Amino acid sequence: MIVKRDKDIASFDSKNFWEVHTTNQKSRFRNTKGKFDSQEDASAIVSKIDGKELIFEAIDKKDEKSNPPLLFDLTELQRELNTRHGLTADEILSIVQKNSTSLILEPIVAT
Repeated sequence: MIVKRDKDIASFDSKNFWEVHTTNQKSRFRNTKGKFDSQEDASAIVSKIDGKELIFEAIDKKDEKSNPPLLFDLTELQRELNTRHGLTADEILSIVQKNSTSLILEPIVAT
């Protein structure tokens, strides 16, 4: 199976393709016909729609729920603070240790 996959990769022949995109009011739309094998086919679609009014045939509304981001672990916190504020790992660790020792943790007791 691995040998077959290696042969497929070695014999892969890449081909150029074209897609048609349009922009309307800072929103980008892609042609639903997919990719074109030749530039002439893509240009034919462009010439067909060039200068014409954009008409929406359907709008799908989806209600999606997204979970809140996970809490930082120390490594992610260090990366983020270094990127945003230029702090070093030692500076961040010092700040975290100073703040975590000053916290008072009280157990939650159900009544």
